[in-house]
Amino acid sequence: LSHLAAVVQHKIQKLSMRGANCLTGRRRAAQTFQKVRQEFCVLRYRLSHGGGHTGWSRAWVSCLSARIGDADGFYEHFAALIRDFATVSLLDLHPPRIFQIDGNLGAVAAGIEALVSFYDDTAHLLRALPRQWSSGSLDGVRIPGGHLLRLEWKNGSLTSLEVTLGYSGTARLEWSGQVHQVSGTPGETVRLL
Repeated sequence: LSHLAAVVQHKIQKLSMRGANCLTGRRRAAQTFQKVRQEFCVLRYRLSHGGGHTGWSRAWVSCLSARIGDADGFYEHFAALIRDFATVSLLDLHPPRIFQIDGNLGAVAAGIEALVSFYDDTAHLLRALPRQWSSGSLDGVRIPGGHLLRLEWKNGSLTSLEVTLGYSGTARLEWSGQVHQVSGTPGETVRLL
């Protein structure tokens, strides 16, 4: 595996764990598990050999961990980003203490990804919720279709959910293993819990 460090400049050259090509849900059938294992192997190798330990890099790994539903991995890198690289005003500083916006924007993206992950035309709620955030709320996150979400959770379970429908008029949401479809007129607020 020592040759991997020379081949992989950052974390992973393949992008199948992120964005439109994420290895989740329906798209998983189109991907081989061998490819998934290889990408995780590369990521874990890089992390165990000193990669992923600057602000932007911690944010990136935190986002990837949230995307695959790894709550512990998400929180480990998210907390390290705040602890090791944030100033008292929460600005991310890249060694040698130079402001770098990547860590700031990446931290926000990772936090939202942990709570509201969107793929396969569905918003997956609390998919990578860390135990340290067992209770909380999130208000004002928009998902594709223009839908606005407001959610609360207690002891790791969703306790309140409102969707203000966007321009598409239909939203799909998943939590606790169940998919729910909400339809109505744009601008209408529907309380699901």
